[in-house]
Amino acid sequence: MGVRVGLHDGYDRVVLDLSGSDPILGWFAGFTDEAVQDPTGEPMDVEGDAFLQLGVFGIDWTTDAPDRYSGAPVDGEGLEVVKEVVFGGLFEAQQQILIGLDDETAYRVFALSDPARIVVDIQHD
Repeated sequence: MGVRVGLHDGYDRVVLDLSGSDPILGWFAGFTDEAVQDPTGEPMDVEGDAFLQLGVFGIDWTTDAPDRYSGAPVDGEGLEVVKEVVFGGLFEAQQQILIGLDDETAYRVFALSDPARIVVDIQHD
């Protein structure tokens, strides 16, 4: 899994590049008051004043995967709203991702295929 960020007219975009051609994975998204790691509950260091949490289902956690994302934070430098993207826990095929923002704002999440990816668009204030 890879992650990219970009600035667009009216929104910031976070793209999760997945393995395979079809996005057969599920996800959930929502704002959370605190940046804590699933499933431990330990605090996480994520830049921003608001936190959009994304959970991606269907990640292969049973085998070593050399193309799995290393977990290093992705800086939101040059973006309007996104400050940082941080990978949290990987537990029972669910990968936690926290997106640190300036403030809570409207967002949308959708999948694209060929190659498979999950896209998060976060509206500028």
